[in-house]
Amino acid sequence: MQSAFNIYGTPASYSRIKFWNMKKFTMILAAALLLVCPVSTLHAGSLSKSRVRSVVSEYKGRQGFEVINVGSFLMTTLRNGLRIALLAEPDEDTKAVLDLTRHIKSCIVVDYEDADISDKADFSRRISKELSRHELLMEAKDDGDNVRIYGIANDDKGKVSDVVVDVAGEALICLFGSISTDDIARLAELD
Repeated sequence: MQSAFNIYGTPASYSRIKFWNMKKFTMILAAALLLVCPVSTLHAGSLSKSRVRSVVSEYKGRQGFEVINVGSFLMTTLRNGLRIALLAEPDEDTKAVLDLTRHIKSCIVVDYEDADISDKADFSRRISKELSRHELLMEAKDDGDNVRIYGIANDDKGKVSDVVVDVAGEALICLFGSISTDDIARLAELD
């Protein structure tokens, strides 16, 4: 039976929480830049979700790969939990997250920073190959990490769909669904 605590006595889920906090700044910066920089409407079609999911599933369970796959049922449950939390204690951050995720159908988070060097390189190469078929919305450096954001922008509707954040050699965050650029702007203003 696996312990719920690591060798330092902190909860095993602490590394996931630390991962989310570490990447929050990158996500907000990227979202803000999407609003400031002009983004052209991309070709019709969608990001190849099945190909990305296929690559992720091949590496799921390998040493150093932590994969969190949240389907539509759990996304709805999480949003309902946020709504209940807002009723109990109104909070602008929680409201902004709820608004931002309103049309997100599912998400995948892959943390592979601690993976074997060869697995890490192979995973990065394969994901980059899948994402190269789509237009890059933004690329930036964050503390030496190369961060690329892919997705489908619809300027007419003010939405970005199927957003994939690729932090080379460390993490992959896929948000399948659509995000309103107005909601991104409100979240960026809170920090």
